[in-house]
Amino acid sequence: MDLKYLKMCNIDVQSYLLLKAGLKSVIRTCLPEDSVKKFQNILEKLGVKVLIKRVDLLYGEPPKNPLYNVYISLSKKLAKSAYETEISGNRLAFGKLLGYPKCCVENFIENIKEGSSLKGNPDFMIRSYKKTKTKPSFYCNSLFLFDSKLSNVELKIYLKNLSIFSKTEHLFLIKHIPCSFDCKKSIKIGRVTLKLLKEHEPSLAKEIVNAVKRQVLYFDYFRWIVCEGKINGNEMSYKKVFPYKSLLDGKFMKKLKQGNRIEIKKDKTVIMSDNKKIFELPKEGILLDFT
Repeated sequence: MDLKYLKMCNIDVQSYLLLKAGLKSVIRTCLPEDSVKKFQNILEKLGVKVLIKRVDLLYGEPPKNPLYNVYISLSKKLAKSAYETEISGNRLAFGKLLGYPKCCVENFIENIKEGSSLKGNPDFMIRSYKKTKTKPSFYCNSLFLFDSKLSNVELKIYLKNLSIFSKTEHLFLIKHIPCSFDCKKSIKIGRVTLKLLKEHEPSLAKEIVNAVKRQVLYFDYFRWIVCEGKINGNEMSYKKVFPYKSLLDGKFMKKLKQGNRIEIKKDKTVIMSDNKKIFELPKEGILLDFT
């Protein structure tokens, strides 16, 4: 498979493999006007059906530059259905066409409604964490994903730092936001995706597992670290911090190198070197063990 064509069309390999295997009905991506015609030819050469529709509103406002939603499927009928369900606001039907579990789509809708009533955007990572009953699965690790998570304000932060986050946004085994990090249906999708990647793109499969099967210190979408270590309750001993960049304070990152343990306390996160305090950040993080 020529990955450069998929990347040019803003399509991730994982979704494409699921589509071609008949395990995903539709992929929806977004392209600028000057790319649409060129990429339509590429997509049709890949043996898929394409439906292109102009985006009238983006986060409730007309986009500054013309954008087009591209619906990709093995069936013209399914591509059309995806477009119709999206513009009608039927999130449940649209999510089903994208291959997302019903429980996860329902949870997403519920979180959006709650966020609207509270006049704030929910942090989907924290919501998934709070609903997790058993050990988090690395198949459900959506740390590097930004699709559908961001508010208008957060989108501006993301775009401003695109050079950082674009380097890791391909590191996932499920494309949707899981209702929990132990969601059985999401884990099933993740397993199938990894199997397909190992068959068709083994180096990418290895890269993804190396990134998502780790411990994570999480603050918000833009501030986190990925570690190799051991989590015990509200503490994490760590041997290595991986170089996946986020927007965490540079001082905090430097102090991590001097320590070997992190303690989560009320309204603060503390870096320790054995029993010696190295640094204190006045923000309470959460520890996630995806190993």
